[in-house]
Amino acid sequence: MRTYAVPEIVLGFLLGIVISVFVAMFAPLTIVADPTGHVFWGLSAHGWTAVATVALAVVTAGLALAAIWQVWSIRDEATRSRTIEACDRYDTDPILDGSLLALSAARQAGELDQNPIAFKTRIATILNYLDAIAIGIDQDLYIEELAKDHLEHVVRRTVALYIDSGMAARAGLDPTNYHRLQALAVKWAPRTPIRRP
Repeated sequence: MRTYAVPEIVLGFLLGIVISVFVAMFAPLTIVADPTGHVFWGLSAHGWTAVATVALAVVTAGLALAAIWQVWSIRDEATRSRTIEACDRYDTDPILDGSLLALSAARQAGELDQNPIAFKTRIATILNYLDAIAIGIDQDLYIEELAKDHLEHVVRRTVALYIDSGMAARAGLDPTNYHRLQALAVKWAPRTPIRRP
């Protein structure tokens, strides 16, 4: 079942009000009669009051739509900023950076393969960060395409290095705790074209 966002609900509600007001105000224009017989451009004073009321309703509806659009734009921009900030942490966070450098050095020296348990916290730090990105994407807190542009290679490489290789399990981490991250890596994997003879 489709869920509706707040701007869609408000827009539908306001549209219903505008239609109701328009019908209620426009219908009497055809039957408004002025007992004195004074008319201006075919409408009596009561008719012009009805026209002004309808015009006010239309202007109010326009302002409400502009407000809804602005709220939607602000939310969209906030989501974009939040996504970029979360992705940027991979390059700027000192804890992530320290863990990445330590794991890289340990992998090159062969220490990671010999004693993965000693690097359990460092591996968990990287996997937890990327899993948080995957959860944020899953819950629409982050924009997936924007996150993919920044982290696609990182996600796929990290999952291959630590989960698919069994390194996380050897370090004492449960790979099933990172099922969203694994699903994201699969989703972001390049599609191979079907070759036909």
